[in-house]
Amino acid sequence: MNTETFIPKNQNKDYMLVDFVEMKSTHRAVMPDIMVVEYQGKTYDLLWDDRYSYFSGQVNGEQGYIP
Repeated sequence: MNTETFIPKNQNKDYMLVDFVEMKSTHRAVMPDIMVVEYQGKTYDLLWDDRYSYFSGQVNGEQGYIP
């Protein structure tokens, strides 16, 4: 598995290393716009943010992003 760095929006929190699982597409997307990652045995869906050009969402209760 590939490892990605999840950066919490709360700057007081440490980065989390998450495992990349797969890319998925919503019904409206031509290209994949969901990144599925795994952290401590649980999977999380991160959505593509067009404004900032990164995947964002919540992992282990923390809001953040993967650049």
